[in-house]
Amino acid sequence: MSYDAILETPNVIVVSGPAGKSLHVVQDAAELVADFGREGDRAIIRATGAEWRKASGVWAATGANFWGTLLQQSADKVELARRWAEEDADVEVDGGFSALHWAGRSEYWATRPDVVTVSMNIASIVSAAANMAAIVAAPGHAADAMTYADQAEGYRDQVASIALTFGDLASAMTAINTAVSASAGSATTASAKATQTAADVVAANAAVVNAQAARDASLYGKGVFPTIAAAIGLGIIGTGAITAGAGGANGTFDLAFTGGAGSGAAGRFVVAGGALTQVLITSPGSYTVAPTLSFAASAGLTGAAAAAVLGRNVDVGEYFWTEVATGVLGLFNVTAGPVATDTGVRSLPTVDPAVADRLASRLAYEDSGAAFLFAESTPAVLIKDAENETKRFLGPAASKIAVANAGITYRFNALGFMEAVPANTLRFDHHPVTLARKGLRVEAGRSNVVLQSRSLRITHQLTVTGGAGTFVDGETVTASGGGTGIYRAGNSTSTIFALSGGAGAMTGTLTGATSGATKTISSSALVWVATNMTVAQNQVGIDGVANSASLLTATAADATVSQAITQASLLRAQDAYVKRVTGSGAVSMSMDGGATWTVITPTARWARLSIPNQTLANPTVLIKLATSGDAIAVDCFQNEPGTATYPSSPMPTTTTAVVRSADAITIPTSALPGDFSTFSVYAVVSTEAANTDIRGVWCLDAGATSERIIAMLSSITVGALQMFNANVLQMNVLAGAGDPFIRHRQMASLIAGAARFGMDGTLGTTDTVFTAPTVFTTFRLGALGPGGLTPLGGWIEEIIIVPRAAGDAEIRNVTAFGWPGNEPTINIAPNDSRIEDSDYYGTLSLSAAEASLVRPIVSSNYQNTTPGWRRHFNTRAKDIVLHFSNPGLSGASTNGVGAIFVDGVFFQSFTIGSAVGKTFVPVTFTSVADRHIEIVMPYGMSTRFLGATIPNGATITAPATRLTLPRAVIIGDSRGHGFQATAARYHWFELLCRAKGWQHINLANGSRRLNTSTADGTVLGQANPAVAFSLYDYNDRTDQVPLLTHKNNYKTLINNFRVLKPTTKLYVITSNWISAAQDALTLKIADYRQATADALTELADANNILINGLSLTTNSNASIGDGVHPNDVGSAEWAANIAPLVSV
Repeated sequence: MSYDAILETPNVIVVSGPAGKSLHVVQDAAELVADFGREGDRAIIRATGAEWRKASGVWAATGANFWGTLLQQSADKVELARRWAEEDADVEVDGGFSALHWAGRSEYWATRPDVVTVSMNIASIVSAAANMAAIVAAPGHAADAMTYADQAEGYRDQVASIALTFGDLASAMTAINTAVSASAGSATTASAKATQTAADVVAANAAVVNAQAARDASLYGKGVFPTIAAAIGLGIIGTGAITAGAGGANGTFDLAFTGGAGSGAAGRFVVAGGALTQVLITSPGSYTVAPTLSFAASAGLTGAAAAAVLGRNVDVGEYFWTEVATGVLGLFNVTAGPVATDTGVRSLPTVDPAVADRLASRLAYEDSGAAFLFAESTPAVLIKDAENETKRFLGPAASKIAVANAGITYRFNALGFMEAVPANTLRFDHHPVTLARKGLRVEAGRSNVVLQSRSLRITHQLTVTGGAGTFVDGETVTASGGGTGIYRAGNSTSTIFALSGGAGAMTGTLTGATSGATKTISSSALVWVATNMTVAQNQVGIDGVANSASLLTATAADATVSQAITQASLLRAQDAYVKRVTGSGAVSMSMDGGATWTVITPTARWARLSIPNQTLANPTVLIKLATSGDAIAVDCFQNEPGTATYPSSPMPTTTTAVVRSADAITIPTSALPGDFSTFSVYAVVSTEAANTDIRGVWCLDAGATSERIIAMLSSITVGALQMFNANVLQMNVLAGAGDPFIRHRQMASLIAGAARFGMDGTLGTTDTVFTAPTVFTTFRLGALGPGGLTPLGGWIEEIIIVPRAAGDAEIRNVTAFGWPGNEPTINIAPNDSRIEDSDYYGTLSLSAAEASLVRPIVSSNYQNTTPGWRRHFNTRAKDIVLHFSNPGLSGASTNGVGAIFVDGVFFQSFTIGSAVGKTFVPVTFTSVADRHIEIVMPYGMSTRFLGATIPNGATITAPATRLTLPRAVIIGDSRGHGFQATAARYHWFELLCRAKGWQHINLANGSRRLNTSTADGTVLGQANPAVAFSLYDYNDRTDQVPLLTHKNNYKTLINNFRVLKPTTKLYVITSNWISAAQDALTLKIADYRQATADALTELADANNILINGLSLTTNSNASIGDGVHPNDVGSAEWAANIAPLVSV
């Protein structure tokens, strides 16, 4: 293995301190140039441990060796790792790595324990100490100062013991002592320091700044705030005159806060001589209306009072910090408005050691490469370059990535709450329910045209001018020309006033009943209109903030709340976050004024619920409650016009529509290793966008779309690698199936004369003829060109870039199992008795090596394909890998797209590659739960099932049987087989059988002709159908079989069937519409339809039932894509139109 990767672990760091007190670790003495370091600093040569010191501006060796006496290496761990390797080389035993990994590390540690052990111990301790010092130094943001004091004492002791052996660590000791002193000195106010809001504590802990950033925050800022809004908003800055009261217990007590509008304040009060003597506000919180202070904590105290005084938390000219990305604080300056202006200054957090270790593992076998991990506690990057040391880097991912996205965007934080992200800042997102890290979010530009999307109580917006005085939030306002309402300051601006409970014309002069303030109304507009519905803004929203979301309560049946929007005709996506509060009646949503209603299903927790897209002008959006007394909570109602085909991240609105620009995320190629003449890129992504959308994964270009290499999830439902040179398409390598909401692994490899691409364990066909661009300046993430062109509409978890080519086996394995692509051991054999096979007829072969099916009608090798066949089982496993192979026995036409259904619902596609070889299908869930796994095999590929891999400790159980379901059996040609459907799950017979609750037993074959296949009737009977189907005529028409012969052949086939199944219903389907170009023969398809009908008439059996194929689809290429076969649209029409005609 590469020991360089171990040497370059992040914990080999600089121990920083004042001049003369810093310790540097360098690769070799050549780095010790005159302008490096400061007077008195020391440096250690990484490879030898030799110590150097800077004196009089010159670095010179001291003759000492820093490592000195070696720390005792843990021989036990070395031996244990080797034993693990002998027993099971691949089992994960520690930190998520295999025993082989740890054995390799141990072999190196055994020879060089000085480098690794010392550096890791010293660095981790110093890093922890610096973090504690930073937290304590940041005013008001320690979770518990006494706890940090105790931890710091422990770290000081550890460092001291190491320092005795390994020399001058004065800077580390200084940092520790500072932390201890600051903590101990604050012990009396530890409780006060712990009273930040929950969100603030999370921010402080998640975004620990280094000592330098903490110092700047102390000098220039007002502290760390959970959001920009909280910083520039109002908080409690003090109190009015104290009314002392009497009779209270003496001491220092926690303040309580009641009423008001807001949260987050904290404070203490002092009672002496039974009277209130002092009130201290330790955290201002965020409020629009001041709360009432409660002194109840002092038993017996009566008559005490003090009024909370609100003021700006951070005033104009002052600074504050807030989290701008996971683990990164940004420094903001408040300017007139007030408006928060991003200074661009960022804290640089230490990389989580576990994340750093995962980064090192990604490049453990690479001399050069870049690994970006985004779905981590601290999204980070490791860059190795064997040829250019200046590119080497370990640190936050944001340090190497530029992002342009004007305006505030939103993400879900580590607690699952929606929060604002400043402009031009990376968004590292989380699942709002499971809290799982989802990675770097990349989205298209969108807009939300629904006004007051969180406050559905707002009935009017008034444009106002002039006037005098200041209106008070919550006061009743009256318009001189008619109209009243309640002024809502938080939903208003200085020129647009938002009112709840409004009624009347709203003209003339607006006057506040409490404040006496006035404004002139220049215009008025309705916003939300409630009908038989009461609306309040009193719910904890998806941001975790009280009174930020709306409560809708029906006062009669079919109660609605609606908003009319004026806009041109556009495609629209619509959704809202909804949860049920009371009741169980139907909840529906509409965007066309109620002409079309879609039932949505809210639960007791927040969920984003959407309705089908529509193209329309002037939408009126509505929510309807069917049952009086039912209540739901609603937040972030969105209607997104334009090219939107799916709902995107929240875009909260107040007085105006919100526009979000596309995320343009780039890395300069100059920061990456290699020149991109030869390279490989591995990406792990997921997307919300439909598989009919083009979704960019990455792009390599020089600033224009004319010369670029791109990887995507294409609009034809597959992964794709494309290259353009001078705007000419040079290659288009396809692989996999690009379903939404599924994690996809892609890998591309390019070298002169060979472009390879794979996705999810499936390989595309190598392209060997192309002319590649020669200049690349930019690597784009989640887009296909400059400006966020054709973005992913989802999340990037991981990107790895290496300056070498990858082969087919590596691409297949890496995209199946993740980097570095070790194939997991099968632990569920293909002949496991807990797996049930259903929906088949033929020779099923089960062994410890494979499960295979050969259907009974031999026809141009199509008997080796497996339409309809499924294997299913139950499991609680969170991660499953399914192993398949293609022996290369399919017919001329192929389709390898199968499906995984979970608990009866489609979950993901998979693709068996057309080349002979293995295919691996990862199936990943976000939680452990009982699930029914159903594997539907591709209809057009010879498929062998080799087994499954599930985690140690997981198991499978036998499922509820499908074998008792009615057996629906079809014989016939390629239209019955499934060809031209893009996947097995879209084939009309699969759709029909699933809708009817039947087994799908498919004996049809591509190119099958009735003229040579009358014996198929016997096989049909042998398959023991509960209901049967046949579809022949097109290929006989192609052969111009005489009509009389065709009729008699059909009679013979049916008679053969009736020998075995005299009373089973047989549905005989005649040909669908075919195009004129396909019917340019003497005998037309209509003639064969009639000959088929004549055969049934002559047989005169009521159980032989004719279905006219002309009645099944829209008779055009829209449904019959190639003029012969029903495509996905046509298949859906066939299934829907046949369903009411057929029964067992």
